[in-house]
Amino acid sequence: MKKTACFFIIACFLFFFTACSQKVEQQQTTLHLSVGERVGIYTGDVHRNVPHGQGTFETKNSEGITWSYEGNFQNGLFHGQGKMVFPTQVYEGTFKNGNLVNGKYFVNGRLLYEGGFSPASNPYLYSGEGKLYDTKGTLLIEGKFENGRPADKQHLLSLCKQIPPAVLTQNSEEYLNQLITVNGSVKAILPQVAKNGELSLNGYVIALDNHIQTTALIYHYTSEADPVIRLDDTIVVYGQSAGHVTHTADDGNNITLPSITAFYVDLAE
Repeated sequence: MKKTACFFIIACFLFFFTACSQKVEQQQTTLHLSVGERVGIYTGDVHRNVPHGQGTFETKNSEGITWSYEGNFQNGLFHGQGKMVFPTQVYEGTFKNGNLVNGKYFVNGRLLYEGGFSPASNPYLYSGEGKLYDTKGTLLIEGKFENGRPADKQHLLSLCKQIPPAVLTQNSEEYLNQLITVNGSVKAILPQVAKNGELSLNGYVIALDNHIQTTALIYHYTSEADPVIRLDDTIVVYGQSAGHVTHTADDGNNITLPSITAFYVDLAE
């Protein structure tokens, strides 16, 4: 009698589990991500019609760029081991309640960072213990990161190389992802590119060493603690060279400039 009851309980459990858990193919699904709702196509395990288990989700960001996530889901959220794939960027590692908390960041297949990430940020910012690399795989700096940049400012500054303006303008790819410093006068302030919680991503076009013939585009996450940058301010930029990018000027023309992802920006004394 006891065996019969036991088999009955197991059978009920299996029936309940299989009734609620199944696989779907190419199903339109809406996920509630930290950056807002995203409608996309999901293939994989579901539980009560919600992604749960192993699966793949493909969607577009607010700029219309297609990206995907492949890995573990829990109750409709990225949770466990997974990978987010963009056209040139990949984030992979451990996700928790929808957010990447620890892993690796690749650009064009090359590892640039591994370590902790700031939850609920878009794009994900370096946060916690981590390692920053150049495109050749050379370790640039290791330690604590905050708000997407090395927390030890003085150590970072000691590692940044001063690059002559003409050299950076003509051969920025040679210094791709190197830690560099440049001086320049702010000639244009771009509209706010993005916002990450209390941080704002801003862009500046600067004339290197005050020569308008050599200009660079600076991207910098700022908070209330950072200095306010105004037109014609002379600034000192410490960051990572990001190669040439094409920028649409106020007159509608496209111009190609060397770019720098700034970790710190100081007003020149």
